[in-house]
Amino acid sequence: MKVELPDVALSHTTIYQRIANDKVQGGSLYKDLPRFGKRRCKGGKRKAGRSLIPNRVNISERPEIVDLRSRLGDREGDTVYGQDAHLVTLVDHKSRFTLIKKVDTKHADIVADAMVELLKRVSSA
Repeated sequence: MKVELPDVALSHTTIYQRIANDKVQGGSLYKDLPRFGKRRCKGGKRKAGRSLIPNRVNISERPEIVDLRSRLGDREGDTVYGQDAHLVTLVDHKSRFTLIKKVDTKHADIVADAMVELLKRVSSA
């Protein structure tokens, strides 16, 4: 805008106020916004709840010996998403030995198959 209209200063706040006023008056400028109609989680990440994971067992119900990190073989699994890649990770609590496999999606059956594959690699070694 500075190139086309160097004498006019316009902030993003002013632009959004004008779009909001246009919407109140029945206009449709708001529909041209890049995030129009998209649902966003407000307040940060969505937390996993009992409704999202059926038969979920709380981490506080895990046996105490696992927290001691005194034996090999106690592993914690997780899925990670970033930069168009889904990863399945398994970390041994004592040694911190980490197994990672890339998967196409985070669907339960695909993640479960990846975990089985990772565990077979360790048990056959």
